Amino acid sequence: YDPAASAQLAYDPAGARALLAEAGYLDSDGDGILETPGGEPFALELLIHRNRERQDIAELMVAGLLNVGVAAEVELVEWGSLVGRVTSPERDFDGAVLSWAPEFRLDDRDLFHSDRLEGPFSFSGISDPELDGLMDALPLMTDRAEAEEAWRAFQARLVELQPFTILYFPDRIAGRADRLQGLVMDARGEWASIHGW
Repeated sequence: YDPAASAQLAYDPAGARALLAEAGYLDSDGDGILETPGGEPFALELLIHRNRERQDIAELMVAGLLNVGVAAEVELVEWGSLVGRVTSPERDFDGAVLSWAPEFRLDDRDLFHSDRLEGPFSFSGISDPELDGLMDALPLMTDRAEAEEAWRAFQARLVELQPFTILYFPDRIAGRADRLQGLVMDARGEWASIHGW
């Protein structure tokens, strides 16, 4: 993890408003909501499923977006419908609040590689040759110093492109009852050893 990469993502509503204005999103009628370059109100829909934590996050996002002139509404959908919409080839959504639990050996090709653009997990639809090259090289690196430099470049490129935003990594507490045998905990989480429980 490179803290310098995430430091570039500071909360900066004034900077966001300036970037939106530079891209042609202006509040021409003074109602507090920006208009797109085509003259339509800048409005987004955020998909969430029934989960208190996701609902809280979505409410904060709506308030934050409104602070920069973007009208966002939350659509509460059933889990299967949410997954269907974000993984469908049509990508019929503006935004979604999801959680992601990576494996111990990080491989983000399903999420970000151009070769996987039509795959179900390429939510963002990003295609970037520099990112592709890093994702192709990282699994093959055996020199730790070389790999560390490549991981830093990978993180910096993700921050620059922002295919989606990771809001936080939660602290988690896991427990088990003594009657449950065969549970092995590691950095991958509690489900990695489920076959041996």
